[in-house]
Amino acid sequence: MKKNLNYYGLKEPSGNFQKLLLKMKISTLLLFCCMLNALVTPTYSQATKISLDLKNCSIEQILDKIEQESEFYFLYNQKLIDVTRKVDIVADKESIRDILKDIFDGYDVKYVVYDRQIILTNKEESGLLDELQQLVVTGKVIDATTKLPLPGVNIVVSGTTIGAMTDGNGSYSITLTNPNGSIEFTFIGYAKVIIQVEGRNSVDVQMTENVQQLDEIVVVGYGTVKKSDVTGALTRVTEKSITGSVGCHLYVLLKLT
Repeated sequence: MKKNLNYYGLKEPSGNFQKLLLKMKISTLLLFCCMLNALVTPTYSQATKISLDLKNCSIEQILDKIEQESEFYFLYNQKLIDVTRKVDIVADKESIRDILKDIFDGYDVKYVVYDRQIILTNKEESGLLDELQQLVVTGKVIDATTKLPLPGVNIVVSGTTIGAMTDGNGSYSITLTNPNGSIEFTFIGYAKVIIQVEGRNSVDVQMTENVQQLDEIVVVGYGTVKKSDVTGALTRVTEKSITGSVGCHLYVLLKLT
């Protein structure tokens, strides 16, 4: 059954304008979905901060203390790891990765953090752990000129299907299976940025506008495509047409919907 809409005396919107309104609704829906997808909850190992102040304690005592103060638990073989070595450790609300780095830096020990589980082994026997090594990278993406955050930036680990997206503050979190991998940042109207992680937990990025690339993008009812890939007819909507009588129709239709 066809609806009879009252346009308050105004002329009924044309087919082209209805298509424009549909595009606007779809774009709003896509943006909303992207924002929901970007609200990623940090893992336990990323969110938990630990404070320690221990002097001349064995590594075994320090690991026991960490287990008491948190939900972490360690798996290791005492034949492979020297846990009798005495060290001093002072940490003020630091991540578990930073603490482990302080304890084992310079020694033949490798560790893998899986949320609450931490596996320790020596580097000579760590071949099987290479594929399990994960690195959570966080950071913020901003406009290089305005220094404002960029929400909705697509982030992909190079050579994989692992992806993420920046939230409303331009922040992101993504997990790499290879700590020495690279991350690609892409956003409509901006030049692609590729960053080599090199084991870092935090990577902030500045993106530069690419006007030529923006000119090649066409907004369609089902997303965005390059102008060269469009096979159908294109309609250009000017500022004058939007602010004229079409603008009145837009106001009425928005109230009706």
